[in-house]
Amino acid sequence: MSTSNQRDNEQSTTGILIRDLCEATVSVDFNIDSVPLPVKIVSFVGPPSMNVYDWLYNFETTTAQANWDDNRRFERIPLFFDEKVKSWYQYVRSDVSNFPRNWEDFKSLFIACFPPANHQDFYSLLYNTKQEEGEDVVAYCTEMLHYSVKCNIQFEKFLEICINGLDIHIQAELQNIETIKTYPELIKNVRNAEKQYMFRRNNLCNWLLEMSSRLINKRKESLKSHKKWLLLCGK
Repeated sequence: MSTSNQRDNEQSTTGILIRDLCEATVSVDFNIDSVPLPVKIVSFVGPPSMNVYDWLYNFETTTAQANWDDNRRFERIPLFFDEKVKSWYQYVRSDVSNFPRNWEDFKSLFIACFPPANHQDFYSLLYNTKQEEGEDVVAYCTEMLHYSVKCNIQFEKFLEICINGLDIHIQAELQNIETIKTYPELIKNVRNAEKQYMFRRNNLCNWLLEMSSRLINKRKESLKSHKKWLLLCGK
């Protein structure tokens, strides 16, 4: 075989290898050079070395800083998968009829396929944690927010669960719950509710103390009168 033909065969073989490699690693067919990729996103390698909730939270937070919307996240997330996860993506994407149509549906599938070992624990904590007697309301809400992030729960659902776990007296003082759209708004509202509850409780305690004092004084006066009556009766 001539040197020229050998070189042509080698180039052809190399071209086939490059093509196969591209087909094996490229997960989605769009122009990845059109928009710069956000930085500081580590490729997702799956459990046990990575927690899917933590990774998704970092992915959404970082891409939000790059002004990505959910559609762009949905299209470009495979660029941040390692080879094993890319293979999974290629497989599920080949099932066109069942492949998710939007970002939220894809996240649900993604979490279901790569659940961390302790994901059920976070769900259990989220739904079963209640504000303990004397516990600071902000500390309780912060703990609940942590669990909701781990479970990738939307804010509206987190708000419902968080409020249901509050002390029933603080729940009774909450106002305009439907206007709460952010975590700072929630904290402001529950703080006001806690202050209102403490104010009412203190007023009630003061009233009870005053009534007790009046009853004690009345009892003392009654005893004095009784003693005088006994003296008058010579007893």
